[in-house]
Amino acid sequence: MIKKIICLMALVCSSFGLTETAIYKPVIVLDFGGVMADFDLSEMLKYCAEEFDMTLGDFKVAIKQDIDKLACGEMEEEVFWNQLVANQPPSKWEERYKIFIKKLVSPRKDMYALVSDFRKRGFQVVLFSDVTQWQAEVFDELGLYNDFSFIMLSYQKKARKPYENSYKILLKELGIEPEQCIFIDDRLENIEAAKKLKIKGILYTSFEEVKASLNKFIFRNGGGETRSELLIGLE
Repeated sequence: MIKKIICLMALVCSSFGLTETAIYKPVIVLDFGGVMADFDLSEMLKYCAEEFDMTLGDFKVAIKQDIDKLACGEMEEEVFWNQLVANQPPSKWEERYKIFIKKLVSPRKDMYALVSDFRKRGFQVVLFSDVTQWQAEVFDELGLYNDFSFIMLSYQKKARKPYENSYKILLKELGIEPEQCIFIDDRLENIEAAKKLKIKGILYTSFEEVKASLNKFIFRNGGGETRSELLIGLE
């Protein structure tokens, strides 16, 4: 029976002028905020500035120096907030901050349905997110990480987009070559950085655009019939 299946696969491949190894399922990698969920960063900054009794401009200046360290896990969250003011942060700040984040984040049902569909078809779907520890704890508590086969968070790996090292860590963790990966992000700089490493990139502008681009990369007919293999050379 197995031999029959192998022979059938070889026949299908040869009919397209392909080798058996030319048929595979790419790993689909997605950003979180702006792709999987709506997360208004400007509202978060405004809230934090008000809580610390600072103008928005002063608050942005105050966090600018160490925000990368926080996102990369090189600075503890409590230390980051404590240094913003001469005294202690607002009372029960971690609790209040997390409550606000929980209210602010809004998962996109269409994208989660897409992830679920790809997982059912046997694709590996990965979350690749720049995020702080407290934010990640909220998203995890809400179950927003549950649908992914692998999760890479900047604060855990001490590397964030668009720095080249973050993409290299991702590929190494997944054990794949850049050509086996399709990366979706809402920031052009992150997509461009990925493409420099030969990773296929899709800039998120809308759900429909993502679907169309995925069809282009994955489904040979580029449209209605869902097909779970990426046919190299027939994109």
